Amino acid sequence: MAFHSEPVEHIVKTLLEDGPVLNWASDDALYLQSVRNLLSLAPCARATRQAVIAELTKRRPVVVKSCIVCVDRAFRPSIDHLPSEEEQLAEATGQRDYFHREQKAAGFSTIVTLMQEVVGWPKTATVLIDEEGIRDGTFEHLLMEAARLGEFMEAEVQLDAYPYRADLVGGQGKTVIISAMDARLEQAIQLGYVHANMQSQLAHRYDDAEVLRVASLRDAALELHRVGGHYLVERREAPQDRYVMNMPLAPQIVRLLTDNRAFREEALYLHRVGREAFAWDSYVGDMPLLPGMTVMDMVKVQRFFTFTATVFFQALDQPAFGGDRDKLDMRSRIPVFRDDVLLDRLSTVFGEQIAKRALEMLSFDPKKGGHCDIQYTPLLHVDGHYMLPMSVLVSSDLIRNTLYHHSARLLPADGHDPMVRGLREALETCGFLAAEGIKGKFNGKAIEIDLLAYAQGHLFIMEGKNAFHPCSVQEMRTSFDHIKKAGRQLTRAAEWLAAREVQTRVFGSLGWKVPPATDIRTCVVTANRIFSGYAIEGHPVRQAHEVLNVVTRGIVTFNNGERYRFWRGESFSVVDLLDYLEGNTLVRDSFEAMNESTVRMSLRGGGQLMFRTFGVDFEGLRQRMQERYTRLHDAAHEAVLPDAVLP
Repeated sequence: MAFHSEPVEHIVKTLLEDGPVLNWASDDALYLQSVRNLLSLAPCARATRQAVIAELTKRRPVVVKSCIVCVDRAFRPSIDHLPSEEEQLAEATGQRDYFHREQKAAGFSTIVTLMQEVVGWPKTATVLIDEEGIRDGTFEHLLMEAARLGEFMEAEVQLDAYPYRADLVGGQGKTVIISAMDARLEQAIQLGYVHANMQSQLAHRYDDAEVLRVASLRDAALELHRVGGHYLVERREAPQDRYVMNMPLAPQIVRLLTDNRAFREEALYLHRVGREAFAWDSYVGDMPLLPGMTVMDMVKVQRFFTFTATVFFQALDQPAFGGDRDKLDMRSRIPVFRDDVLLDRLSTVFGEQIAKRALEMLSFDPKKGGHCDIQYTPLLHVDGHYMLPMSVLVSSDLIRNTLYHHSARLLPADGHDPMVRGLREALETCGFLAAEGIKGKFNGKAIEIDLLAYAQGHLFIMEGKNAFHPCSVQEMRTSFDHIKKAGRQLTRAAEWLAAREVQTRVFGSLGWKVPPATDIRTCVVTANRIFSGYAIEGHPVRQAHEVLNVVTRGIVTFNNGERYRFWRGESFSVVDLLDYLEGNTLVRDSFEAMNESTVRMSLRGGGQLMFRTFGVDFEGLRQRMQERYTRLHDAAHEAVLPDAVLP
C-alpha cells in the first residue's frame, strides 16, 4: 500500500471528509484516520525502498551471497565476531530495539523479493561476495533498511488485522506511533514471545541426569574432526584461499547419520516437538510429517547438515596459518553444491525418495517465484546449484516450519485434537465432569462446544484453537482470526447454556447427575502462547500448557531453577482455576511486571515509525512471586527422552 499509496490516500481522505454524511461508527473513523496517519510516511517508505533498490542494483553481482553470509553469521557468529553478553541477552529475550537474527532473515526475504521483481537475479549469485562490504557493515546496513521496509508493511497489517491505531506525533506528519487500543493485547503478544523463548531455552538444558547419559551429536562430530577432519574439510588456496567441504560417506558415517535412535540434541528437540503437539501417548518421531516422510526422517536430514556444519565450523574456527581467518570464514561458510551432487549425497544416505522430498521442502528457487523465507526454505536453488547457509539451516525448526508451510498437523491416527483431549483428561483427574464435542442447536443454527466441564456448581465452556506459534505479524493473523472466531462461538454457547432447561437436557445426555450450574465460565484455549492473557468479547484467552499446569501442578519455574507454587493450598481446588481465568494469579503477575517502552525505526527522508510495546522485568516478576507464593525446592528441568542414543 505504501509504495503505490496515492489512490488509497485520496480515497481515505474523501471518506473522512464525508464522515458527517456517511455517519461512520467511531471505530471505523479511527481506523480510517489511522490509515491516513500511517500513509503520511509513505513518501519516506518509498524513498527507503528506492534507496535499497539503488544499492542492490549497484552491488548486484555480489549482493545475494554477501547478504547470506551476514544472515548466517547472525545465527552462528564466526570465532572472531562473538556477540557480547548484552547482545546475547538482547537476542535471547527478543528485545525489539536490537537488530536480531530473525530481523536480518526478514530483511533478506525483502531483498530477494526486490531482486525478483525489480533488479533481476545475477548469474554470479552463488559465486561472488564483497569482503570489504561485509567487514565495513555495508550489507548489514542494507539488511537493516530492507527489514525496515518489511516492518512498515507489518504496521499496515497491524492496522488492518488487529485493534491497533496509528497517531501522528507532533502533528508534522514525519513521525507516527503504532499502539494497541487495549494495552493488554500488546502485553499478551510480547509476553507470548517471551514465554516461547523461555520454553525453548528450558528445552535445551543439559543438566538433567537422563539427558547427560545420551550421546551428543556435536561431540561425535567434533571427535570425527579430531581424528579425520582433513578428509572432510580441505583448505584450497587457488583460485582463492578458502575451505571446501568434501562430504565423504564412509560406512561408519552413514551408520551414524541413519541411526533411528536420537542423539541428545535431537531427543530434546523431539521432546519439545511432542510437547507442543500434545502428543502424550506416542513417540513423535514415528508420526507422519508429510506423505512418505516421518518426523524422524526430517530429524535425520537435519542431522546430516548439523553433523556436516559442526565439522566445517570447527575447521573455520582454527587459526588460519598464513591467511586471514575472517576472510576464510566469509568465503567458506556458504558452501555451494551442484544440485545433482547434493541429491546424490542425500540419496546415498536416506534413499532417493526422502532426499528428493527433503530438498523440495527445504529449498527456494527464485525462478519459480513465491515468497522466500530463509528460515522456512534455507536452501537457495539457483542456476542448478544449492547454496547452503548452514547456520540458518541447523538452527531452523524444520518440523514446525514444514508443518506450517504445508498446513499440516501432527495428529493421532483417529484425527482427534490431542490438546482438547489432554485438557479433558486433566480436568477429569482433578474431579471434574468433562466431555468433548458437545453438539446442539441454538436459534435454529448448529452449535458445537469443544470442551464442557463441571465442578462444584461451576460450568466451564472451553473452545480450543490448536494453531502454530506465529513467527511474524502475518502468521499471527491466523491465530487472531482463530480466537475471534472462538469468541463468537463462546458467546453463543454461553447464551445457549444459560437456560437451565438446556443444561438439564445436555447433562442428562452426558449422564451427569448434577444440578444446573449457578456460574458459567468461558475460555479460549490456544496451543501457542500468543494472546494468552488477553480477552476476546469478554472471554479470557489462555494457553493450553498453562491451563494444564494450573490444574495438575500449580508450579511456576524460572530458568534458574527457582520454583513457586501459586495454588492457594497444597493441592488443587476449583478456586485456583477461577483465579487463573479471572486473571488474578499468573496473568496479573506477568502483566504487572511488564514495562512500557517505545521502539523507533528510521526511514529515509526523516520519517520515523514508532511502536509502543512492553518488555518483561524478570527481577520484578521474581519478586512478585516471592511475595505472593510459596517457594519450593529448586529443581532441574525434567525431560523425557524416548529411544535415545546412549554412549
